[in-house]
Parts: sequence; C-alpha cells; structure tokens
Amino acid sequence: MGRRRHPHFRRAAQAGAPFDWVFASRVIEHVPDLVGWLEQTESLVVEDGALVLVVPDRRPPGQEPDADAIPARLTDLRDQRDETANLRAGVRQQRTAIKDQRARLRERRKLAAIRSSLRWRVAARLAAAGPGASSSAVAPQRDRWASRWRSSSPSSITGVASTAFPMASPSHGA
Repeated sequence: MGRRRHPHFRRAAQAGAPFDWVFASRVIEHVPDLVGWLEQTESLVVEDGALVLVVPDRRPPGQEPDADAIPARLTDLRDQRDETANLRAGVRQQRTAIKDQRARLRERRKLAAIRSSLRWRVAARLAAAGPGASSSAVAPQRDRWASRWRSSSPSSITGVASTAFPMASPSHGA
C-alpha cells in the first residue's frame, strides 16, 4: 500500500517539475507526517536544488517585527490567556510538533533552510554539506534585535533557520 500523495504534488509535477527550488510558507505546522511530506516535496526539487520553509511565529502574517512595541512578556501573557481558553474548550496547543522528528529532519539533503519570521538565522551550510551532514555544520546566528525575544522561537525547535537563495526558474526536462 503506497503513501497517499497530495493533489498539489501531482499538479506541481505536471507543471514542469523538477524545480530549482521549492518555497513553502507556513505549511509544515499543518502536516501530520512531516518527514513524509518533505520526501514528497523533495521529489519536486532538482538534485542540487533547495527547499526553503517558513515557520510561523507569534505575529499576524505581514506584520514586521518590533521588539520594542511588543515586549516578550506581553506576548507570553497573551499566549497564556489563549492557552487557558483552549484548555477550557478541550483544545491543546502543540507548539513543538516537529521536535520529535529533529534528527530525521537534519538528514533531509535538500532541506536548505527553515526560516522563522522571528529571524533566527543559521548559515545554510546544511545543503552544501550534502547527505549525512552533522548538525555541527550549522552555526547559529541571530539578528541584532532578536536577543530580546525569548529563545524558544519556532526555528530553535529544529536547529535550522533562514538564508537567502537566488531566484531561479523551473528546470524543465531534466
């Protein structure tokens, strides 16, 4: 019995896959089988291509970070209030759904970057290092303002964060 493929993967394959890069913004937190989804997504990327993921943070989409305007304590209080309301409703928040799959995530050869909108940055040497690269091949760095935010940002869950990739067009025919 084979694994079910999402219709988006079939449409992408028909549209000219494989591609030089695949960008997925705020998707992985909705995927129950993260490693399986990554395998399917990687099948759409050329051998030396890149897979770039964006994980959500506490701000609404499109809102720029402003550590001075929204202190971490205020954000924490809001989260505690929301969590209390969810518990009363019988819903439990899961912030670290991918933590259990951390080692398997590091083995993903084409996973070049996971970017948190909190902008925790890591040199994207993981893709360049190739298969079997150790997590020590990735050196954590932070933006100058990021230290004001608490260290449990979504990207700290995986140990991989953002980098920039040149825009590329789909690779046809390979």
